[in-house]
Amino acid sequence: MKIILIGLPYFRERLTKLLHSFDNQNKYISINTATNFGKMKYLWNILNSNLVYSIGGSVEGSRAISCALRLGKKVVVHWVGTDVLNAVKTMENSKFKRENSYIGNVTHYCEVEWIQKELQDIGIQSKIVPIAIYEGKNSSDIKFPRKFSILSYVSNRNPEFYGIKTLIQLAVDFPDIEIRIVGIDALNEAIPSNMKLLGWVNNITEEYSNSIIFLRIVKHDGLAFSVIEALSNGRYVGYTYPFVGCFCVYDYSDLIGWVEKLYSMHKTGVLHPNYKGIEITNKCYKKERILGNLVSEFSDTIS
Repeated sequence: MKIILIGLPYFRERLTKLLHSFDNQNKYISINTATNFGKMKYLWNILNSNLVYSIGGSVEGSRAISCALRLGKKVVVHWVGTDVLNAVKTMENSKFKRENSYIGNVTHYCEVEWIQKELQDIGIQSKIVPIAIYEGKNSSDIKFPRKFSILSYVSNRNPEFYGIKTLIQLAVDFPDIEIRIVGIDALNEAIPSNMKLLGWVNNITEEYSNSIIFLRIVKHDGLAFSVIEALSNGRYVGYTYPFVGCFCVYDYSDLIGWVEKLYSMHKTGVLHPNYKGIEITNKCYKKERILGNLVSEFSDTIS
């Protein structure tokens, strides 16, 4: 098989490298179709390719996908999160004409049940095919720091979407707990002294090691790689969605109660690492399992 990967740069580049190292029987080519050089590279390679794999979906026109379909190529669109929100907004527009969209002519993947349900609600049938890959660690290698702290991620571009107000309130309500936030490096408002904005960090594993809890409190999400990574490091994870090994943050009172419980257990020395999280990542998100399944799905789509 010759497969062209397009779409979101981080996922596209990462998966291409992983697939190259895992599967030497097939060819995987990552192409940035947003550049002129990428467009030329795409046209050169599409003629003898078997499948175009787009990481990130849209219900609007895509020249790359339309070109592949006109040439009779198989196309897979993998929905990952915010792209679903954009699709819902587009389809709510009275000017959108479903018959002019390619969505009925391609195969759709997603990673988790809630994204599958959202796609189903707008008439897109998808199959759950995970692409998050993290190797869990041996339980004996996992240790907790002496100091109880919370780690989270907030983007510079849209802090409210990533739950910054909830995190600030949490810092106010727990002044003895340090809350460290990666991603964002400044806010246009005062923050509690126990909240640290770390910006970009070079070693996220070290940040996990220095924390007890990882919080991912977003307004909408696919399966965040950071959630899987935190679980693989034996951290306790608070997440917007119900996901195995995590605490689902339905509302702020639930979050406070959960943090209080873990903080009390840590102070009395009875809090152990999240062994269930380590077990889940070891069982479900190993590289061989995820990539093997993805290659198998590609083969089934082509055949």
